[in-house]
Amino acid sequence: MQKPTIMLVDDEKAVINSLLSQLRRHFGYRYRYESATNTDEAWSLLLDRPERFALLICDWVIPGQRGDRFLELLQAQCPQLDVILLSGFINDETIEAVQSKTNIRTFIRKPWEEAELIEAVERIACTPQSN
Repeated sequence: MQKPTIMLVDDEKAVINSLLSQLRRHFGYRYRYESATNTDEAWSLLLDRPERFALLICDWVIPGQRGDRFLELLQAQCPQLDVILLSGFINDETIEAVQSKTNIRTFIRKPWEEAELIEAVERIACTPQSN
């Protein structure tokens, strides 16, 4: 049986490397990890076999598509995929509006605290979804 995969989407490789380091430090190799620096890369990975992904950790500002458009399309294409949204450039009203239309399970403001990230991943990816 293949391990579930967490996808990291951010245009900054340093952010992806930091997320990957924190996730591996806590979860070891319980998950596989994939990353993309733009929405084209993310789509090519996601649409190949969407069922293998346990979670998407995604920045709001990424090259290719606006964050809200990417997340709305993601909801339509991969409705089972939960999302943790990361951003330092989004207001509370926008978060609420996007959450009402997409599969964002939680929002974490950049710069994030490692403990907050790990708690969110444990809560979302490590427990069966009730819907």
